[in-house]
Amino acid sequence: MKFKAFILMNVNLGCETEVLKALKEVQGFDGAFYVLGDYDIIANVSANTIEGLNQIVSHVRKIGNVRSTSTMITRDL
Repeated sequence: MKFKAFILMNVNLGCETEVLKALKEVQGFDGAFYVLGDYDIIANVSANTIEGLNQIVSHVRKIGNVRSTSTMITRDL
């Protein structure tokens, strides 16, 4: 079973491209979108275990210029 999540991020103004470049290096990164509104970037990530998913989220939180995150774990219907 794959664990999947969306990580919603607020990043420092003008640093979206830099953060996206760093996200592409994260193992488990599946894609991202620039968005307008309460968040700046939404990343799609996945891992084989919930612990692996937690490690990805921890890694993303440490990326420079990421101010805050909110994680939404998904499940298939």
